[in-house]
Amino acid sequence: MVYSLEGFILLNRVIKINKQQYIIKMKTFRKLFYGFGLISTLVLSSSCVTETISEIETNEREANLTVEQLQYKIRIANNTSKIYSFVMTQSLRARGGDIYMLKTSYLRPNYYKIATYKDSKLLGMEIYNNEEVYTYDTKSTRFTKLEGRKKKARLAMLQATATEDKNYRSLFSEIKLTLVDVNNKEYYKMVGITKNNLIPPITIYVNKKTFLPEIVESKMSTGSGKESYYSITKSYTEKLGAKFPNEQEVIIGLRTYRYILEDLKVNIDLKVDDFEPKKAWYEPNI
Repeated sequence: MVYSLEGFILLNRVIKINKQQYIIKMKTFRKLFYGFGLISTLVLSSSCVTETISEIETNEREANLTVEQLQYKIRIANNTSKIYSFVMTQSLRARGGDIYMLKTSYLRPNYYKIATYKDSKLLGMEIYNNEEVYTYDTKSTRFTKLEGRKKKARLAMLQATATEDKNYRSLFSEIKLTLVDVNNKEYYKMVGITKNNLIPPITIYVNKKTFLPEIVESKMSTGSGKESYYSITKSYTEKLGAKFPNEQEVIIGLRTYRYILEDLKVNIDLKVDDFEPKKAWYEPNI
């Protein structure tokens, strides 16, 4: 499964909190887009990531299938047809930094609750209620409904990286699909550009043998400009045959963040009403 949205929401909050509350000398990221993706065997580290994946790939050539065929094979490989809901808890550890917790609730087709915690205290949350997006502020205890381009950008990233029933053709106005070699492995390389450039172009590398997305590469906006963004999954766990990320890294520039799956429950009793923007549903502690 690809759950890029949740990890990046947590990462944005961590960086912002570190600056505002813990006075770390690092500029906050603007919430331009959200995502973490999947990789199983590529080895990268924060000390050696000085070039993009596209710079180390070789032998780019014509793909032997269409975007629609690749999308279908990805769906089969992820094997999520039996999963209609889940609650997933992950920890995030910045190198030499604090530990944060991320709790994500999901209900098909497009309902998400994403809450971030530190030291058992709620730091913030977001709700994706089908076509609506809400953010929650712990100080005012109020939800804000996003509108306009900001809302469209969030929903675009959700569809690109997190939604199980995604349709690349409906999201991207332009898609280039080729075959490439990276570290002696073959990948389908899909470069997608969204309509009206809602989010930066996204490059997804899909393992040719397993049809699992293994590399997601893009750019993210920081206070000093744009930096390279990668996501890495070192291992998976399975529930009812569906694949969930177990251990991951997100690399932004030369900074590395590690995600660990702490708890996972699938096909639990969630209802659409649980994703309405109201104060009652969230847990104040985790």
